[in-house]
Amino acid sequence: MSEVIEKAVEALQQRLPDGFDGTVKFVIEDEGAVMVDDKGGRAGGEDAECTLTASSP
Repeated sequence: MSEVIEKAVEALQQRLPDGFDGTVKFVIEDEGAVMVDDKGGRAGGEDAECTLTASSP
């Protein structure tokens, strides 16, 4: 797992410790993906209700 994804997961776990109703995948090109659902944030690439893609700075 890349450092960018690790930091994203840490930030999401702090902001959304209980997750939320639904599934969102944040894809960071050339880094990986982060999932957020009712379990909180984690690295992963499963299917989601919403997928957002961004380039890495």
